[in-house]
Amino acid sequence: MSKKIHLTMNQLSSAQRDAVNRLVRRQADETVKRLQWIMFLAISDEFGIGKKRLFRLLDRYSRYCQEYGEEKRIDAADDILTLRIRQRKWADIYEI
Repeated sequence: MSKKIHLTMNQLSSAQRDAVNRLVRRQADETVKRLQWIMFLAISDEFGIGKKRLFRLLDRYSRYCQEYGEEKRIDAADDILTLRIRQRKWADIYEI
């Protein structure tokens, strides 16, 4: 019979916490990548875009992500994102 052990992060050593954080980060990154591909598949299916236009979309998406990262460093990213969404009149469907 196996015994479950429940530990809090405070009970782990610094190296163990770092390892847990790396694992969680890696799993979160992989999940986000899968969700992005699901979104790209939906866009492709709905709008009938092929590989060439998908690559253009991916390029634009990469640029927006890079800009968001730069804006994040100055703590303005979420405000700028919200502004861009409002400019497109999508505020009524925008939820985070």
